[in-house]
Amino acid sequence: MILCLYQCDPEQRVIEELAKLLEESGLEDRSITSKEIVTFGHPLYTYASAGEIANDSFFPKIGVEFQNDDISSDLGMNLQYSDFNEQIKRKLRFYRDRHESEFENPDFAQFDKVLNENFKTVEYYTSRVESNVLITGWGGGGVAGRRTSNDLYRIVTALLPFLFTRIYKNYRVTARIDGRLQANIEAPEIMRGCWGFEFSIVISQLVRVYKFSKEPFISKADVYFDGKDSDGSTYQAGIKFQALHGKIKNYSPDPKKI
Repeated sequence: MILCLYQCDPEQRVIEELAKLLEESGLEDRSITSKEIVTFGHPLYTYASAGEIANDSFFPKIGVEFQNDDISSDLGMNLQYSDFNEQIKRKLRFYRDRHESEFENPDFAQFDKVLNENFKTVEYYTSRVESNVLITGWGGGGVAGRRTSNDLYRIVTALLPFLFTRIYKNYRVTARIDGRLQANIEAPEIMRGCWGFEFSIVISQLVRVYKFSKEPFISKADVYFDGKDSDGSTYQAGIKFQALHGKIKNYSPDPKKI
């Protein structure tokens, strides 16, 4: 059984925190409704291309779209082995119970199964990834839509320091702007031309993957005494442990070398 644990769901958490900040930003004074203005994905695809007639009722919208993870460390190079002990179980309970973590953990439903099963061993590794997230806002068509788009652009970019700080405080991940910010983008195929902005942010975080097994690491071994004197005669010097069959190749009796 396998569990994959992220520190932060890059799409869900940015939407949550950005929506809270926009409620305090004074959008209503500019005749822009802040309620449910932030949505999943790219607004031009999730709304205007939803098979309905595109019109100004779709906009304004701010979309947050997770694009991909760039893995910045070698996978498997820090693979570790452990008994399925109480320390591991405490970590799993922490991951399960923090911040409604079903968003961070794709295998969330398996937590209780893992904790209640009689597993003997666990293999796990930690990798650092950079999650790329697109933030894009669209104000609508015409002169009014362009003005609304520019207002959203200025407000959202002004909120970024607060957004990054909140994400770090809650999830212990860092965020930064990636590349140039683009304003006054026109999508001429939507309505009579729809105006918007786009930019990307990067969230740097850790991903931890656990693999649980009911089999022991070593299932068969040869244990014997071994020693040799200067004249070539043997004597009892210590116990030698040679793994004959198990999950770990080139097993070493030194736990630091496992």
